[in-house]
Amino acid sequence: MVIILKTISGKIADAFSTVRWKTIIIYFSIFIFVFGFIAVTVGNIVSDFLTGERTAQQGEINQLFSVTITPHIISGNSKSLYEACQFAGNQYTGRFLVTDQNKIVIADSFSELNGTLLTGEEVNNVVEKGADKAHEFYKSSVGDKTIYSVNYACGIYEDGNLIGVCVYVASFQDIREKISEIYVSIWTIAIVASIAVFILCLASSHYITKPLSEFSTAIYNMSNGNFDTQIAVRGKSELDNLGRTFNMMSKKLSNLDRLRNEFVSNASHELRTPLSSIKILIQSMMYDEEMSKEVRTEFLKDIDDEIDRLNNIIEDLLNLVQTNNTKNPLRLSKTNMQELLNSIIEKLRPIAEKKNIEIQLEVKDDLIINCDKIKLQICFSNLIDNAIKYGNDNGHVFVNCYKETGNLVVIVKDDGIGIPAHDLPNIFDRFYRVDKTRSRNTGGTGLGLSITQRVIHLHGGTISTTSKLGEGTEFTITIPIID
Repeated sequence: MVIILKTISGKIADAFSTVRWKTIIIYFSIFIFVFGFIAVTVGNIVSDFLTGERTAQQGEINQLFSVTITPHIISGNSKSLYEACQFAGNQYTGRFLVTDQNKIVIADSFSELNGTLLTGEEVNNVVEKGADKAHEFYKSSVGDKTIYSVNYACGIYEDGNLIGVCVYVASFQDIREKISEIYVSIWTIAIVASIAVFILCLASSHYITKPLSEFSTAIYNMSNGNFDTQIAVRGKSELDNLGRTFNMMSKKLSNLDRLRNEFVSNASHELRTPLSSIKILIQSMMYDEEMSKEVRTEFLKDIDDEIDRLNNIIEDLLNLVQTNNTKNPLRLSKTNMQELLNSIIEKLRPIAEKKNIEIQLEVKDDLIINCDKIKLQICFSNLIDNAIKYGNDNGHVFVNCYKETGNLVVIVKDDGIGIPAHDLPNIFDRFYRVDKTRSRNTGGTGLGLSITQRVIHLHGGTISTTSKLGEGTEFTITIPIID
């Protein structure tokens, strides 16, 4: 036995000389914590189950007994009441007591507490707090042994009035002993499993500690905001594949962090601008007591316009969040494209009439497709609204819709100011504006085209743009038609 222990201790010493102590301790501590947590959780679940099952069963016994003895209490027959308590005590291996409404014992299956005041919490809950039933756990010592029991109390009523309390004193010793045995078994399994894991850590740490240490350092760096952290990949093992995946994730997180910062910065700026304007206008009205009614009215109109602009920004932000939410799938339904486009144009026609812009719609065939009607309505509304806003007075907006090789094609074209060539690659970026001053004057938020692009992509389609300064802009949308 001594030789075996020396051999094992020598092997362990050799193993410790080739691995990193800190790594072994960290991983072993994690496993100990996990096994301990599982042991405690499982133990508590089993304990709660056994306790709940027993208390429910014995509580039901007490309730049924209270119904049985109610006629004896009402009739005042003490002898029959005592005999019923004694019979139930023998049948259910416990003690039954009955009190009046003042908690004075009027019957005891042990014939010991007659005339005694019961002050247990379970009785107080029924008499003083109006509970229908209650139970409390008790423990006492007999020599070196701890005895566990449960007292169940149940109200006895006549015509809705409390006339007494039925108390069932039952042993809980077997359940406590069973729970203790289960805890010992669970902890024994947990300790054995922890030792097995410790040995496994010793055997495998030589091969995994170094790359895992690199992963740990990289993850730590990422937790501090260094999303461009990369891991050196040396071969084609599973850890190397994991390293490649980690590097890809790092690049995506770095890009997402950059986009998030830009989005927060742009959104803050867009929200701050109208708020600042509103504040200045309100302060001017507050401190200029001699302001004329005409100027005050003009300021109020400006405030109303800025509030509308804030509402537009918030609405576009909500639409953007909804379209980016992967848990919010498309709600597909059969949609008549001519009816959809007609309804959009009718809503936007008053805006077009202010600039004397004519909207021409051409829909070839009776196109009915399966799509998310609400999202497409937002998409086409953005495009037609932009065509009107950035179109010249007395101009035209052309909307053409047709089917081509299994795809729905929608073209929105205007003869307005156009978009510079160097701005075209960026027009679908969030908050991007070609002409910021003009966009703000027209109420744009810089989110419409980003939302439009996302909606088209959700439908598996594409959107492209051609434009010339001074001649106009054309958007072409292609969406696969699905059954």
